[in-house]
Amino acid sequence: TVREFTYQLAMFLESDIDILEALNTIGSQSRDQALIVLTDELVTGIRGGRSLSDTLEGHVKSFSRMYVNAVRSGERSGALGRVLRELAEVLDREESFRGAIREALIYPAFLAGVSAVTLSLLLALVMPRLIRIFEGMDRSLPPATRLLIDTTAIVKGYWWLIIPALAAVFYAVRRMLTLETVGARVDGLMLRLPRVRELICRMESGRFCRTLAMLLSSGVDMADALALSADVIDNRLIRADARRLREEVSHGVLFPESVERSSCFPAVMVSLIRAGERTGDFSSALTRAAVELDIQTGRTLTMVARLFEPAVILLAGLFIGYIVMALILPVFQITSFVR
Repeated sequence: TVREFTYQLAMFLESDIDILEALNTIGSQSRDQALIVLTDELVTGIRGGRSLSDTLEGHVKSFSRMYVNAVRSGERSGALGRVLRELAEVLDREESFRGAIREALIYPAFLAGVSAVTLSLLLALVMPRLIRIFEGMDRSLPPATRLLIDTTAIVKGYWWLIIPALAAVFYAVRRMLTLETVGARVDGLMLRLPRVRELICRMESGRFCRTLAMLLSSGVDMADALALSADVIDNRLIRADARRLREEVSHGVLFPESVERSSCFPAVMVSLIRAGERTGDFSSALTRAAVELDIQTGRTLTMVARLFEPAVILLAGLFIGYIVMALILPVFQITSFVR
């Protein structure tokens, strides 16, 4: 909704249409009740003498600090339409990037889900009938078969409890991750894993560069742009490192030198920022860095997805192999006893 709203408002303002007329038109043409309410509240605020940026500040769930400050900068420079168009493009690229990630992982996730459901049905419906054969035997069963029988009994007897329990664990983990101390430890752990660290640093750096480029081109000064861009980073440790850039730049350290001191930002980003320093155009350099980092991240995610598919198949095959082995072992026992 925010992306569509921004695109439409930018189009109207760049066509020299008054902002109140633009907001009323967006609201009247929309079928989204939330957007209609939003445009009505923005119109009321502007008619009451407030600026668009001041009115947007009252909608913190929809509009980030970065968004509001970019709009405020556009109002001051008289280029609100251009700033909104750049904001819309940033939001669109973010959504496209998230969509690419979902697309890369959806098939492996589907495979994992199908495998889990298949194994659960096998344990709950098929295995009990086969296990009855072994339960009537006087001989002791192999440990593998005994474990399979116990697992099947648990799945069959408590399936109604297993699903809510897994959901409760998932919810509890998500809640714990929102805690600053727990989240910081998890973020730090992720950055200690070599390949995972590389992927996370590229993703976060690309998002940071894209936002910073947009803010600088909108007329926001470097220190404020760095502070606002740091807020879009999810990983707490990288976010803290990005906030360090703002502190150092505010105290006179050159931006490229401050970036170069970081262990989180990729070399390609540092090189392009150095090039931007020579040309005096950090915004274009940061945009090129964001594009390159997004390409590298996309390649890495595609490779991970391709590796994940056989891993899921192999894991499912191991489970099924264990079940077959647990069923065959008693048969071998009986055969050897008869002999």
